[in-house]
Amino acid sequence: MKLFLMVILGAGWMAAQTLQSVHTVYVFPMQNAFDQYLVDRVVRDHVFEVISDPAKADAVFTDHLGQAFEDAFDDRVLDLESTPNAEVHRAFSSSRGTLFLVNRAKQVVWSDFEKPGNTTPKDLDRKAARAVKHLEMALNPKPVLPPS
Repeated sequence: MKLFLMVILGAGWMAAQTLQSVHTVYVFPMQNAFDQYLVDRVVRDHVFEVISDPAKADAVFTDHLGQAFEDAFDDRVLDLESTPNAEVHRAFSSSRGTLFLVNRAKQVVWSDFEKPGNTTPKDLDRKAARAVKHLEMALNPKPVLPPS
């Protein structure tokens, strides 16, 4: 049991270390302009520096993973030439409520889920605020005390 607990805590610590290495982010366009609300909250809460040049970002926020994301990531972040087709780009624009933070090594270093629903500005801002709060909690985890 102790070994299992040590492995779990070690994995959590390593994920936190990877997340801790992120300082600048680029935000890919998202469905319903959620990217705009997310940028507002990330900047307002001073979580990361948001930059407009994806090639200089430590990580990127996206609401979709898959081939379309890979192509866009290679093209925008790694400056590799890719020729994605229109079918792939259409798939990239659809979201299911999950938000990902992906580093330059294409590792998902953090993710969050907000149930899709209402897309009013107030609701989108509330979802962005919750996501950023969850991100701040992951960046500054409370220490786990061993049982006494």
